[in-house]
Amino acid sequence: MHFIEDSRFSIRLMNLGGLLIWLAVGIGLWGAVSIWGSVGFASNSYYSLSIRIAIPSFYVLFGVAFLLGCRLENSALSIRIILSIIQLVSAFAITLLLNTNVSMALFVQFVSQVVFYIRLKWCMLIIFAVTIALYFILEFYWGRGQSISTAGLVGIFMFFIAVSNHYAVGENMAKELLAITNRELLSTQLLLSETSKQSERIRIARNIHDLVGHHLTALSINLEIASHLSSGKPKDQIDKAHSISKLLLSDVREAVSEIRDNENLNLTEALETLVAGLPKLNVELQIGSHLEIRDAKMADVILRCVQEALTNSLKHAQAKGIKIVIESQYNDILLDIKDDGIGLSNPDVKGNGLTGMRERVMSIGGNIHIDTAEQEGFHIRINLPSREEL
Repeated sequence: MHFIEDSRFSIRLMNLGGLLIWLAVGIGLWGAVSIWGSVGFASNSYYSLSIRIAIPSFYVLFGVAFLLGCRLENSALSIRIILSIIQLVSAFAITLLLNTNVSMALFVQFVSQVVFYIRLKWCMLIIFAVTIALYFILEFYWGRGQSISTAGLVGIFMFFIAVSNHYAVGENMAKELLAITNRELLSTQLLLSETSKQSERIRIARNIHDLVGHHLTALSINLEIASHLSSGKPKDQIDKAHSISKLLLSDVREAVSEIRDNENLNLTEALETLVAGLPKLNVELQIGSHLEIRDAKMADVILRCVQEALTNSLKHAQAKGIKIVIESQYNDILLDIKDDGIGLSNPDVKGNGLTGMRERVMSIGGNIHIDTAEQEGFHIRINLPSREEL
């Protein structure tokens, strides 16, 4: 749990840093386009009212796109790319409208967010392209001196921000995966503990039935024979002992039946441990009140299917919420899992995780159906036969 909180805090801290850069740029731009007094470039006749309006407009547009990118960090890749393009266009527009170095910080802020969802090598290409474009703007559009050093310095800043944020994101992902793996191990441990208890109960029940029950049966038969071979007062005592042995045998059979009736596995605790406090994912777990699972292999299949669905929603589907329903229906166990992630445009494309899920379900005679479409999430329906049918 501490890993998850640290991860969220680190991302918020990086977003806060980007926001502070944006505010600092805003202060610099205010001095450049202010209509009150001759501050900075305000005395330059080039900066007409329309340009002074356009510059803060692009500045605000950049900020809105950046904040939306922070808020929609789990949204579809296409949305985040559009927001990043808006930021980049706004930064270049301000650079073209205003001959100042203040706006260069916006490119650093842009890269600090792009690296979250674009591979580092592609991010490096973007940095190189932006640096070259800045050089041409400063050298040939504004005709400024030291254009190479200015553009190069901005490129170096973008490079370091991209690399540092890339490794920070990688570290946070590793921590989140470690937290998820830890919960998977805990849930597996609980299931193994339940399976061990069930096996021990069955072993005790069999021993009572096979040893004590058989001996009592033999004793009852011998007492019945002795009753037929005796008479008088000894016969009365033998008949009384015979009645007690039959009563004791009945009690033993009742105890064995009670032990066997209580061999249901407590899968609920293992599932609740698995789904508790998952990062960036709201889990709704519904388990039927009459759910009875006695087969250890079936319980393991259910746990592994839920585990794989959660991993898929977190790592690939970019889901914010997932609903898991497990209930008994007639003689079957039904497992229904649905998330609100990005889904797949081609439902026939299945990864190793979903393939493994299908193989587990089929190994115990069940069936699985997966529905998915782009921007419609994953819907997994699993039907498992009852223990009696296995």
